Amino acid sequence: MERLRYAPSPTGPLHSGNLSTALFTCLRAKTLDAELYLRMDSLDPVRCKKEHEESILRTLRWAHLKFDGQTVYQRPDDPRFKKAFYYLRDRELVYPCFCSRKQGIVRTDLGNPVYKGICRHLSPQTAQSQIAAGQPHCWRFRVEVNDITLRDVAAGPKLIRSEDWGGDFVIWRRDGFPAYPLATVVDDMSMKITEINRGMDLLAPSAAQTLLFQAFGANIPRFLHFPLLTDEHGDKLSKRKKESTPERFFSSIRDFHAFWSRTFKFPMDEISSETPDEMALLKAASRQNTSFDLA
Repeated sequence: MERLRYAPSPTGPLHSGNLSTALFTCLRAKTLDAELYLRMDSLDPVRCKKEHEESILRTLRWAHLKFDGQTVYQRPDDPRFKKAFYYLRDRELVYPCFCSRKQGIVRTDLGNPVYKGICRHLSPQTAQSQIAAGQPHCWRFRVEVNDITLRDVAAGPKLIRSEDWGGDFVIWRRDGFPAYPLATVVDDMSMKITEINRGMDLLAPSAAQTLLFQAFGANIPRFLHFPLLTDEHGDKLSKRKKESTPERFFSSIRDFHAFWSRTFKFPMDEISSETPDEMALLKAASRQNTSFDLA
């Protein structure tokens, strides 16, 4: 049985971009005759609030989006996250990092932040002595590859470089809570998710999360990255854009994603091997964001 999930973070009300993801995932689940679950990714104890959870639920009900089972509420103190962290630590797949946020970061030509690996080569004795001294630290996953080929349902194989996701990425934060990559992978494994749907701006994080699935010896879900909703200037809709309320564009978003969910029922290279013109059109569509005039 196919199992999908929609996992918003309750740091504010849903905006059009959030609802776009929810709607696409619901339509995709219907296309696949899959089970669909709602999960609140509430890792940030400061920004995630009960009132935002309730607001999200109201908007989803307004949009008539239905989910299977009970809503899953992610909590940063879930013991499963600590267990997963110990699993990685005991296998020396992670290491403590004592660098400040700016200290160990360099920028690529595209401006992407990449960790330089300063603490990667610390001896175990040095690292343990700094931990014992109370030195603030996070824990980073030890990336051993320069790139990874991510198979996207819509766009086909995508070569993602390690610098695109920032190199050795944080899986346990300085405040003692799990970072998003670890928590979401643990929850996706627990929920037996078979496909993850998200915007194409998250290709690099998906590749990094693939490394975690591999580290745990788990089945890797399929990934389907769809075009983003943007304003008339090409900027991604976000919670910071208060004018991007989902009610204004719901019917347009619904019609757009209905096409998408039908189109990508199967991997791109299986849709139509005899109609190259159609194939080129669909691949082009998979890279094209959709703009809305917010005026």
